[in-house]
Amino acid sequence: MKNHRLSSPIRFVFYFLLIPAAIFLFSGCSAQKKDELGPELRSLLGVDEKLAETPQEDFEKTFDASTLIKRAETFYAQEEYESALAEYQRFLDLHPIDRLANLARFRIGLSYYHQIKTIDRDIDPMQKALSAFQNLVTEAPQSLYAQKSEPYILELKKNLAEREFYIGYFYFKKGSYPAAVARLDGVLKNYPESEKTNDSLFYLGFSYEKQGNSDKAKTLFAQLLKKDPKTKYREQIVRLYPLLASP
Repeated sequence: MKNHRLSSPIRFVFYFLLIPAAIFLFSGCSAQKKDELGPELRSLLGVDEKLAETPQEDFEKTFDASTLIKRAETFYAQEEYESALAEYQRFLDLHPIDRLANLARFRIGLSYYHQIKTIDRDIDPMQKALSAFQNLVTEAPQSLYAQKSEPYILELKKNLAEREFYIGYFYFKKGSYPAAVARLDGVLKNYPESEKTNDSLFYLGFSYEKQGNSDKAKTLFAQLLKKDPKTKYREQIVRLYPLLASP
């Protein structure tokens, strides 16, 4: 949203009506990436769908790296992501330095990613996907899979930051200022490069102002004006604290 007017309940209602649309778009984006490194790689590995039908008790006796990764890939191709996760992890536990270890790490991130339904409900898959991709980038920064992880990391951070901001803004509008502070402060600490940084600074400052902590509010408002002198919130900030208008 480009405008968060405090005095307009109509804008507030409209603002939250847009959230389901954003969630729908997010789900659509997720679906478009389902076959990342798909058929060609599975063809090279010689994936056999019958591997997924092997009884678990028999398969647990297998330690061969090629067989393990093929079974994991079979589950992934069938979109059985929970089973795929278990098999990729078993592969990594037994073969942590195998040439396909980074592929397995990447697939773990993707398996969590494809379990994301909407950004307004369970965020556990989002957080686990982000952690998996970030760990891959940290452990193997020069690998092909680290490069392919970067867009997912950016997307997940963006959506998690927006989710935290929306919740914080909701608490702000309800007058639940301590809860708003906790959420908005989380955006700034966990996602400092988010597009929601300016919005979070403003509503965090306003939440402190509403609680009577004018010193903290002024510090945050000054930080926002320094970061973005032409911020859309400038008029409201200067109205509250005219001295902050000085260079």
